[in-house]
Amino acid sequence: MDRRQHRQEQTQNQNRRRENRVRGPTSALSSFLQEHGIRVENRSRRRIVQHQQERSHVQHAVETSMQEEQVQTETVTETRTAERSSQVQETTSILYMPETTAESTPSRQRRTRSAAASNVIARASKGKKRRKGKCESDESDNSEDEDSNDAGTSSSRQPPEPRTRIAFCTKCNNRFSHLLDRNRNSEAAQLCPSCLSGNSAAAGPKPDRNPRAKKRRFRAVPSSGGIVQVLSLQDICINMIAKYIDEVEEFGEIGTENLDKIAKIISRNRKLNNQTVRLFLGPMLRELSLYDCAYVDRHALMNIGHFCFNLRQLKLIYCGDMTSEVLDTYSARLQHLRSVEFSGPYLVLEDSWIKFIKSLGVRLERFVLSHCFRFNTACMEALTEHCPNLQALELSHISKLNDAWLDIIGKFKHLKVLKVAWPAEGVPIAPKSVIHLLSKVGHQLTELSLPGCTEINDDVLLKGILEHCPHLKVLNLEECDAVSSEGMESLFTSWKLAHPTSGLEQLNVSRCRRLEDGAIKAILAHSARTLTYLNLHSVNHLTAGGLEMIAGKYEKDKEGEPCRRLKSLNVSFVRAMDDFVLKRLSTHCPELKSLEVWGCPQLTGQITLPPALQIHGRESNE
Repeated sequence: MDRRQHRQEQTQNQNRRRENRVRGPTSALSSFLQEHGIRVENRSRRRIVQHQQERSHVQHAVETSMQEEQVQTETVTETRTAERSSQVQETTSILYMPETTAESTPSRQRRTRSAAASNVIARASKGKKRRKGKCESDESDNSEDEDSNDAGTSSSRQPPEPRTRIAFCTKCNNRFSHLLDRNRNSEAAQLCPSCLSGNSAAAGPKPDRNPRAKKRRFRAVPSSGGIVQVLSLQDICINMIAKYIDEVEEFGEIGTENLDKIAKIISRNRKLNNQTVRLFLGPMLRELSLYDCAYVDRHALMNIGHFCFNLRQLKLIYCGDMTSEVLDTYSARLQHLRSVEFSGPYLVLEDSWIKFIKSLGVRLERFVLSHCFRFNTACMEALTEHCPNLQALELSHISKLNDAWLDIIGKFKHLKVLKVAWPAEGVPIAPKSVIHLLSKVGHQLTELSLPGCTEINDDVLLKGILEHCPHLKVLNLEECDAVSSEGMESLFTSWKLAHPTSGLEQLNVSRCRRLEDGAIKAILAHSARTLTYLNLHSVNHLTAGGLEMIAGKYEKDKEGEPCRRLKSLNVSFVRAMDDFVLKRLSTHCPELKSLEVWGCPQLTGQITLPPALQIHGRESNE
């Protein structure tokens, strides 16, 4: 009775803990991985702990049942043995006993144990089935624990397996990659290429036997080209001014370029405030860019209109303190503006926007607005009516942006740059509206950006871009999940046949997770000789062969035209990226200066690269 009562108490405690378990929302890490198309192959610790608890519970129940059955069996056996011994006292040989204790007890115990285990497992499986209906409501919280989770991937096909594996050298203990078909049993196969070549300098660092902390060493910071250079006297002065910006009283005549460098540095250091912003204001200033106005209030923003009345270009980022009064001051004082860029002016009302647009008039050529929810349809109509000479229009994160705006945008006659990005959630941009807009303004566009427009599909590519945009040089389709690999391949194949001499200079297809090697082949066949920027972030269905096409190597060892003018490449979270692809890219793409490889675990530090190539995100041996 004591054991049975103890077992009931344990079961009640486990049920109580299971009922009190708190299930929260999906973690920030899981959301980040899902947004970037990263698949988690292994199970989570919660699932493993849950399985271990179930197995331990079943094993404990089996052992308890076995012990009880064993006690009962021993009691019955002793009773039967006493009875049989009294019946066969006259018999001299135990061979004539009908049931001997030595033979029957082990087999009966085995049968008893098997039956007890089967009963316990059956009861556990029934309990698991009963709990299954209760846990179905929490599947959304634990969706990141499933092995088959594709993290929002539109295609059901799994990403290809990498052709290399990471190993550690037995001599220098450094990471290196090897092909999967390589013989790993030989002694030479356990060494990295540097150790095989006899390069003693490649040996890894010896373990530090001195437990004392080492002095911190400062390494030289490479320039944008990746080569460590001595800073010029001008750059040293700029860095010194930015460091002690609070002590500076006046810049003097330092030029627009140097002024912009100082503005970027102090904005990055969050030192742009009401006091330091006065250093950038002056009556002779033609261009002004302030990259972080979070600590600049409305009075300091208003001073821009009072002191910089000759401005042609104005750029204010994170200007959350801009009010209608500030914009009215710009309308009255800044009579020479041609280019305007505002980010975050959510306090400006509709009337002030319309008044400001009317003051700009026909001289406005570029209008960029982002993160604003009070710029509505009436403001957009005023922009098309009073600013007919607009050449560049960029709208991003505008909460009231909808399909009706595209019809209004179609009224511009000189538009060359168009960006409609990240519409509000629940208000998607319909493909038909985009096709209708491109039929009006596409023939003169050179740059088209539609990032975050998740409804963009193959019809927009073939009926809109292909038919109406023959002069495109920049195309941005970031996170357009509905675009298929076949549609992208058809676009560039038909594009090459219709315009064989044209080609894109910049292409962004990041997070278009359905693209495959065929789409990359068609893209390179059309634009390999002209591409300077290519973004393939999270296009995880690409293989190593598809990435090698960028360097001019196609299937069956066929050599094609590499991207010789390519300067920036982003292949982050493309799992097929390995050392062999990296070596070929560095050899056949001579203009490549920047390469982003975040989330590419097949890369090591064993490849010798040109000093001008700067790599971001690669794991190294340091």
